[in-house]
Amino acid sequence: MSLLKAHHVEFNTLTVVGKHNVEHAREVYEFLLAAGSRYMQFIPLVERLSSDSSSSLQLVLPGESAAKLAPWSVPSWQFGDFLRQIFDVWIRRDVERVSVQMFDVALAAWTGQPPVLCVHSATCGHAFALESNGDLYNCDHYVYPEHKLGNIHQNSIHELNHSERAIAFGEAKETTLTADCRRCEFRPVCHGGCPKHRFCGVAGRSSWSQLFVCGL
Repeated sequence: MSLLKAHHVEFNTLTVVGKHNVEHAREVYEFLLAAGSRYMQFIPLVERLSSDSSSSLQLVLPGESAAKLAPWSVPSWQFGDFLRQIFDVWIRRDVERVSVQMFDVALAAWTGQPPVLCVHSATCGHAFALESNGDLYNCDHYVYPEHKLGNIHQNSIHELNHSERAIAFGEAKETTLTADCRRCEFRPVCHGGCPKHRFCGVAGRSSWSQLFVCGL
């Protein structure tokens, strides 16, 4: 960051909020400010571990029946409190000089603006993850064999983006919402959040359940 600042290059910081830092919201925010960050993103750490001891892959996909919440994941109420503490400082002191993505996106949603963040859009699937060998995945939260769309050395990104698999992945964000989510007054703001964070079990369903970090 010092090098970027020295050459007057604006940058964005992405901070993962987990058990290790969720109780230090003010310190994290002040550290980022001191480091020169004026564009901040905060995302919750929500991971699943396989409860199958014979599994070679310990981190598992949403919907896995033999899965448990990783101990380093952040509970919904703690993530919310983390953001609230930062908001209280930001709104009083820094609103004109610092962009906090979550606050900007929420304000835009409440004023009727279309969502610019995939997490809060009705559908998703266009924020790809591209590996160094050319492999393209639906999303950087879904870099698993099941979600590999193809390779850009064999097909163009345009072709992969408009493939049936890519479209189905994006539409599933909306079509798999639970009845509780569909009835929620805040649905127009979050649209169920990131599918990867839908974790809590719903009776009669093996996957795509309530948003873990929602808390409603």
